[in-house]
Amino acid sequence: MACRFRISGTKHNIIFSRVKDMRLLVRSEMYDLTGFQRDLLFVVAGLDEPHGLALKKELEEYYEKEIHHGRLYPNLDTLVDKGLIEKGKKDRRTNVYTLTRRGRREIEAREEWESQYLTSSPR
Repeated sequence: MACRFRISGTKHNIIFSRVKDMRLLVRSEMYDLTGFQRDLLFVVAGLDEPHGLALKKELEEYYEKEIHHGRLYPNLDTLVDKGLIEKGKKDRRTNVYTLTRRGRREIEAREEWESQYLTSSPR
């Protein structure tokens, strides 16, 4: 079953699915993120209150190409809007980003989902 609700003017989908031990697992829109947004979320999770340029540097090392500000900051804003990260102020010019509890849960759910395919025996 699926339901829709609004938080701060943003529409979110919640899908409830039953798992083996009969707990309800809540999945949000992690599946709806682009690969770049997921990578960005993982980098935010792995660094201690990174600022935009630190995130840009990490992603440039991984992608082996320049990440333009016009790509980075709108995707950070999307993750903030989805409630997966929070944006704070380090000083007047520098924003820092931290993972929210929801962001942590989404990463854990994604890791669990991936592990069922990555740890299975070859067919």
